[in-house]
Amino acid sequence: KGHYNPALRDPQTCVRYAAFAGMEGYEHRNIGLERDAIAGTISTDPKNHAIMVENRRQKIAQIANRIPQLTISGDENADLLLVGWGSTEGHIKAAALQLAEQGKKVAVAHFNYINPLPANTFDILQHFKNILICELNTGQFADFLRSNMLREAQKAKVQMPVICQYNKVEGQPFTITEIVEYVKSNF
Repeated sequence: KGHYNPALRDPQTCVRYAAFAGMEGYEHRNIGLERDAIAGTISTDPKNHAIMVENRRQKIAQIANRIPQLTISGDENADLLLVGWGSTEGHIKAAALQLAEQGKKVAVAHFNYINPLPANTFDILQHFKNILICELNTGQFADFLRSNMLREAQKAKVQMPVICQYNKVEGQPFTITEIVEYVKSNF
């Protein structure tokens, strides 16, 4: 993978092996400046920069193999998946329970990891007709998730689910009633 000397990087994580200060027989280097992809020496070469940007992208992508898989709660056969992250978890899950009691088929996915997304994100989300992302901001996660889903759908040559968003920017949490009413009015 990538354009790096495998002897200098861990093949699983793409992380460069490093000598620590005081390691006998090795030279410790501060890693603050960009390094040559092969030699590990300081480099300002534009072509090397492109290689190193790709190496860093791969390194972050490898983290997805080490974080927990995305799980859903609620009705796995629902048409609507409510998605949240951070402090929205409890309100979204409680709203889903109320909606289920009212006969609405709803599932919930809560993201604890965002970049990278859990490795199974696309596999989970593609099974839902509609996805509603509830965020306490202007929709940064919705935009991020939408772009990642589009890229994965194009790679797999499949239809992307409809990703909608419900945003609240008032410095206050969602209420359960707000989410329930929004879902009932829009889905």
